[in-house]
Amino acid sequence: MIKLNSCRKCGGKGILVSFDCTYNVKYKSLNFLKNGDGFNIWAECKNCKRFTEKSKIPLDVIEQWNNGEMYSNKEWSDKLNREYVGKVYSEYEIKNYILKTDFEKNSIEFTMADTSYETIYFNKTTNSYLMLFDCNLEEKNINGFINNLLEYFQNNNLKVVSIRHIKSIV
Repeated sequence: MIKLNSCRKCGGKGILVSFDCTYNVKYKSLNFLKNGDGFNIWAECKNCKRFTEKSKIPLDVIEQWNNGEMYSNKEWSDKLNREYVGKVYSEYEIKNYILKTDFEKNSIEFTMADTSYETIYFNKTTNSYLMLFDCNLEEKNINGFINNLLEYFQNNNLKVVSIRHIKSIV
């Protein structure tokens, strides 16, 4: 068996992580693997939580780890942003999509090039638009909300690659 070296960044212990380690019993099936990638494995530092790219082949992951090809969450996000070559929505397209949304029935989910996502809701109790994940943004005026949202995307170098309506939950 090939051994994982110590983490090159902090000296911590590297471990192989697989689907078996992350399976959430709440789903009780494999159907929640929406991406269709099947069972992936990756290496991760128990100390600093840096990780390798996922693969179906454990030897590839071990080689990546031992060669120092490991990432923090920010480094991985930056890598995905740099390498993304598909369509990116413009500020104009984002603004128009938001303005044309019936927030009585729908919320909006944005997916970024780094695979993160954000969702906009309309809260009927406070009569305001809000986004709750990485960014805690709330505004009563839709135009002010859009301006703050676009500024957040720009300041965090987020590239919107998918926009879709989802049924409102708030």
